[in-house]
Amino acid sequence: MYIWGVIDNTVDASGIIDELNAECESYIEYGIVSDRKEYMFRKAHSGSIEGYVIKDLIEEGEYRVYAVGLSFETAEFITDIAVSEPFRTVPAPLADIEIKVVHDKYFNGDELAAMYPDEFAGAVGYLIFPLDVEISGSTPAVTHKFHIYNGNIIDKDMYSDGFVKDFLNDYGSDEFHREYAMIPERECTIVAYAMDAEGKHSPVFRELVKLSLDGASPAEEYVFPTSQQLTSTAEKQAERMFRVISNDSPVTYSEPIAVVEGSRADRSQESAFVERSLRNPHYKVSNE
Repeated sequence: MYIWGVIDNTVDASGIIDELNAECESYIEYGIVSDRKEYMFRKAHSGSIEGYVIKDLIEEGEYRVYAVGLSFETAEFITDIAVSEPFRTVPAPLADIEIKVVHDKYFNGDELAAMYPDEFAGAVGYLIFPLDVEISGSTPAVTHKFHIYNGNIIDKDMYSDGFVKDFLNDYGSDEFHREYAMIPERECTIVAYAMDAEGKHSPVFRELVKLSLDGASPAEEYVFPTSQQLTSTAEKQAERMFRVISNDSPVTYSEPIAVVEGSRADRSQESAFVERSLRNPHYKVSNE
């Protein structure tokens, strides 16, 4: 018997064993399996495998295939890990679509809160950054995704288009207008892509931004978004939850809700930016 799988090229042989053991412990903890033997037998194979299609790999990612032998009696590893040479997935074919995320101004949240206390009570300590999506090209786009990544991912050699699309598929928005509350002097990357009816994608849009208090426009120049701006690709105005991007992870948490208490310095350690709610325009930050 043996276990095999596909692993990111950055994970070495000992890391593969660590990941298998960690997953096994998690399965036991959550009652998916009763013990290690059941877990290993669920994953085990015998004989040869031909024509298997590996799915859910990101484009332009580097991977290796591994295999390790198991004892039928004990379900323990009894061989060294065999690891293939690295292979790299190819880029997806592109559609004739261009997507841009445009912006011309951002605003001091303190000033907006003073001018519009009902709408911007939660914006104190942040820079409010309105973004709009523009799509062009000969091929109609049926959907798109855009978001802000908490960090610098401009380098395509380090962060492939597949990596960015994977992030956008998990956390991106298909709206045409969105406003973010940003921490001053924090490097973030605006990212976006569009897709046609055949599933072909546009080139990935990336822009590195680092907003400063000094660069904020006067609050008097802020214009509230129209309902047309807030329309999604599918022309539906879906309710938006309050969500937070943490400092140590690019992931978006979907817990809505509590206004952060404490000083600006305290808040700057808790979130990179938050999204504005469509139904309730107050800026709020989750303590979760």
